[in-house]
Amino acid sequence: MQYLIIDAAQDATFAHVKEYAGAMVGCWIRNQTTKNAFLIAKGWIADLGWVVRSLKEQYPVSEETYRHKSEGWQYFEQALIDDEVFVFFTSPKHDQA
Repeated sequence: MQYLIIDAAQDATFAHVKEYAGAMVGCWIRNQTTKNAFLIAKGWIADLGWVVRSLKEQYPVSEETYRHKSEGWQYFEQALIDDEVFVFFTSPKHDQA
């Protein structure tokens, strides 16, 4: 399983309320190469109305990765079932005064 952290911004051309300054997206992608995992994540993020600004981190994870830490375990488990899991950690948009 590949784990990626992607910095994203809302796509200005997408029909939704522009309410966030950005997001860090945690991505768990099952059974893919490094390159394919990034392309899958980029496509899903775009389909949800976001633009990838940069790939912050990417590395393989396994059950062993979560043996001594529980953070992210539920997303890893869900990706074993669904093949992909995306978690958006958004930052609020601050209006200029």
